[in-house]
Amino acid sequence: IQNRGFIRKGYQADLVLVRPGSEWTVTTDCILSKCKWSPLEGHTFDWKVEKTFVNGHLLYNNGEIDETYRGQELRFR
Repeated sequence: IQNRGFIRKGYQADLVLVRPGSEWTVTTDCILSKCKWSPLEGHTFDWKVEKTFVNGHLLYNNGEIDETYRGQELRFR
């Protein structure tokens, strides 16, 4: 995918920041996808996603989503 995959000047900044050692369990209320289910429901992780950046924009921040921002559609050849 053009201009992605590296942390470099001129590239799209798609990044996820995680906190190791922060245990949490996937529950229905934390699933943010449109379908509202996950095969990982009930699974416990020893890390947690704190922030997600899409194209350099802070989209997810400790459970809060910026609903006003939309990323770019990816087209595969």
